Amino acid sequence: MNFIRSPKLSPRQAPLVPYRGSMVRAVLTALAAFPILGFTLLGSITGTEKVVLFIVGFGSVIFVHELGHFLTAKYFKVRCDVFSMGIGPRLCGWRRGVGFTFGRADIGPPMVVASVPTTDGAVSGADAQADASAWARTGAGPVGETDYRISWLPFGGYVRMLGQDDMDPAKVSEDPASFGKKPIWQRMIIISAGVTMNLIFAVLIFAFIFRVGVNFPPAVVGELAWNSPAAKAGLQIGDRVVSINHRPPQGFLEFTQLAMAAALDTGDAKISLQYVKPDSKTIHNVGITPVADPNNGMLSFGIGQMLSLRFGTMTPRELKDFITLLPQYKGIQSRDLIIAIDSIPVHGFAHFYKILQQCNGNPVTLTLQSHGTGKIRQLTIQPTLETRDWVNHFPRILGMQPRCRVAMVEPGTPAAKVGIRRGDIIVRINASVHPTIHGLQRAVKENPGRLVRLQVQRGSKVITFHPRVSAKGMLGVGLGYDFAHPVIAAVSRRAAAAGILPGRTIMSMVVPGGPNLASGGIFPIKSWFDMVTLGRRFAGQAIDLSFAGHHRPVQLTISNHDVRELSKLKYAINLPLSALMQLQKSHSILGAAKMGFGHTTAWIVRTYQTLFGLVGRTVPVSQLHSVLGIVKIGYTIESRGFTYLLFFLGLISVNLAVINFLPLPIVDGGLFLMLIVEKIRGKPLPVQVQTAIQTVGIVLLVAAFLFITIHNDLPMFFGH
Repeated sequence: MNFIRSPKLSPRQAPLVPYRGSMVRAVLTALAAFPILGFTLLGSITGTEKVVLFIVGFGSVIFVHELGHFLTAKYFKVRCDVFSMGIGPRLCGWRRGVGFTFGRADIGPPMVVASVPTTDGAVSGADAQADASAWARTGAGPVGETDYRISWLPFGGYVRMLGQDDMDPAKVSEDPASFGKKPIWQRMIIISAGVTMNLIFAVLIFAFIFRVGVNFPPAVVGELAWNSPAAKAGLQIGDRVVSINHRPPQGFLEFTQLAMAAALDTGDAKISLQYVKPDSKTIHNVGITPVADPNNGMLSFGIGQMLSLRFGTMTPRELKDFITLLPQYKGIQSRDLIIAIDSIPVHGFAHFYKILQQCNGNPVTLTLQSHGTGKIRQLTIQPTLETRDWVNHFPRILGMQPRCRVAMVEPGTPAAKVGIRRGDIIVRINASVHPTIHGLQRAVKENPGRLVRLQVQRGSKVITFHPRVSAKGMLGVGLGYDFAHPVIAAVSRRAAAAGILPGRTIMSMVVPGGPNLASGGIFPIKSWFDMVTLGRRFAGQAIDLSFAGHHRPVQLTISNHDVRELSKLKYAINLPLSALMQLQKSHSILGAAKMGFGHTTAWIVRTYQTLFGLVGRTVPVSQLHSVLGIVKIGYTIESRGFTYLLFFLGLISVNLAVINFLPLPIVDGGLFLMLIVEKIRGKPLPVQVQTAIQTVGIVLLVAAFLFITIHNDLPMFFGH
């Protein structure tokens, strides 16, 4: 009787070398591909199920890649010892002739472990091993050659082919079923099958979601950065970009496509944008050259994403935290819809924004409609002044700056322990009177672990506190500006030369021009909002400012510089509004397939453009992310719905295909390049050269992964 098993072969017994580097290469391939996915949203990880779902999802992308290698290898009769879903130790699996088993399993050809009768009554071990190998190759024997397994870690998968070990090119096999014994053209197909499967997978994913339908933000101008190319070109909030360089998109133009067109621009020529005004079908054309965004270094038009008038979805805990931070919003509900502002019906954020900018700092009343019940209620909110995008400091208002106030106090911090409250106005820290926000932050950081003398104004009282600064140089407060009281904290050199001093309270502005208030008059100053309104209204004119306790007014001229500084400000009310979304959907299978193919090819091009941008330094390295960053992004995407997760997996699949086929060591493109060299030379590169190339590739990929993780992802996780 024959007793056949799948043994663990000793080195002396095993002339057949398994592809032991495959699992390592699968992991390194993933690490190489993920950083290019840094152009996307980030959120916070809280929810094990969502994280696990994403990990399994993006692991399936790597699994599909390895499936391409496996199917073509089997087609060309290359022996595959293992095909694994996941990496790491074996959890369970199945092998023909052995059945379904758990835990560790032997791989390789079956061995005869008892005597095998022949015509003379016995057979040598070598002959039995050769027979077993032949059974595995031909499938004639009872034991299959491949162990189909599930491994513990769901990070993709791998295939072990006979005769190829990327980690040790010296390990080859003379078996006809080995990878190295196949013709070069067959090996090229096997190597390239992984990226081919990834691209097919991406097309299918995109086609599916575009047939089902998925909401994406349209290319509508939601914000214009200060002094940006888009603002200079005359675009306005509410304008919709319908095409780029006169190329009609499939479906509608998405905001991501607009942003990527700027981010990946080569600078050879202006980018032509075709856009329409709200409620108009007339197409306008403008040429724009993107510039570096001062916030992140990326090339940009300076166009922000459009918002809707509906509040975002918030959990009860998130809603409670939001109202605790901003008590004036007490009463709002998740998914509320703004239908009017100051009794004026609004039909979009652009209309809402225009009305808000005309409020002159006065409280506004919002009419809200409940998402669930349709109940109508009103909420009165005090707007505040904020800087527009691309402005990195708060500008001085006619050469003067407001005092700073406490916008929030974190529980358990030094400020909270001594009794500092939200709304307190900072009037002194140590020897500095009426400090600016920057001055206060500097004074705190210079005294880690020490007590500081902090005076605040609370109503009509001035209270002194002595908080101890934390070892990290923090008090635990969020700071804003005291716009409600026109008290000066700091002045410019020009204002100081005119006689304006910190600590003074502005009482009125006198504009020469007679009794007609349209051209001049006496205007009381009750807040900094009045200063902004009048400064914009009387640009270029001479004014007199009077101050409390001082009878002699100060003369100033509202200069072009003052007007430029005021243009950096906008009124805001910090509502938790959701992004404007539009359904991207094809009503036919063929149309969805075209859209899927179009998105796949577009993202292939963008991935290459990103690589060229990294080389040309138009894409900052700070925008790249490793596995940690991608998992964090994937959690946020999954939270928006399953179709968004599928779309994100499609992007990963495209990135994996492109990066994996670059002519770099260890990845498929590097292996393909070495096959080309082998074809030209008529023989493979020397083993020592192959080993050196693979070693250098591994070192570079691991170093890049560690650099991106440490410098980009870990600070993101820990809030730095």
